[in-house]
Amino acid sequence: MEEPAKNDDLIHFLRQITADGIVDKQEIWDLGTLLQVNDDARTAWPGPVIWEILQQIFADKVVSDEEAEDLTVRLRQIEKECHDRSEAEKAEILPETNYTVRELELPAIDMRLEIESTLPNESPARVDLGEHTCTCSDWNAHRKSYGANSIGRLCRCMSTAFERALNGRPELYDEMGATLVNLIRLLSTYGLGGLAEAQWRLLEGEGFNHFVSWDEGDWIAVFTENDEGLFERFGFNRRESRWAFGVRPLGAGALLDFISGLESGHQPIDGQ
Repeated sequence: MEEPAKNDDLIHFLRQITADGIVDKQEIWDLGTLLQVNDDARTAWPGPVIWEILQQIFADKVVSDEEAEDLTVRLRQIEKECHDRSEAEKAEILPETNYTVRELELPAIDMRLEIESTLPNESPARVDLGEHTCTCSDWNAHRKSYGANSIGRLCRCMSTAFERALNGRPELYDEMGATLVNLIRLLSTYGLGGLAEAQWRLLEGEGFNHFVSWDEGDWIAVFTENDEGLFERFGFNRRESRWAFGVRPLGAGALLDFISGLESGHQPIDGQ
């Protein structure tokens, strides 16, 4: 086995695209671009392994569904090996119980917008911010069944529409509140929509704010604001009780305490 080498840029990027357990075609192209322009990321483990796979995928300049699925499986294997190599994961974390939990819901805004598609051969999407509906394929395939005001209804088109609504009507900042504005802008920046997951909560504690998202799958997605006011994405595997790539956020003890409550069927709101 190759000796472990520090590859912060690549590991950070892999954390962002694999934290939900899914790697889509656009993320694969973005991964290829990172490795192509960053010599250090390409030469330090696991860069050489991933680069070899990507060269085979890109040979015909098309990423097929099968290739995307195969690469996702391989990245999951690499993620597990990164976790096993991580010394930080072995450190004990004491649970933090001094935090509050807030439920998150989309606001209803009487506004309808047309948003250009980021996918080839797809017509512009028609978004209704009052009913939280969209005509895009993602919304119809994965999100329409979620309940009214669920963050899970927030596709990429809808997050873009909310961004434009905020830019056009500054008074919405006060109506929506800073927390929800930050979440929508976060998801818009990542191009993720609401991750098509049914449950969202905000964990607020001393020195940290965590946006937590989950469904019935193994992975729980966590977005945490760092010291520079930027959000980083983390993933926790609830079945294997481990952090993706062995990297955990500040205030991880609160998250583990909250996740433990989820597993026991207890979902506290507002600290209850």
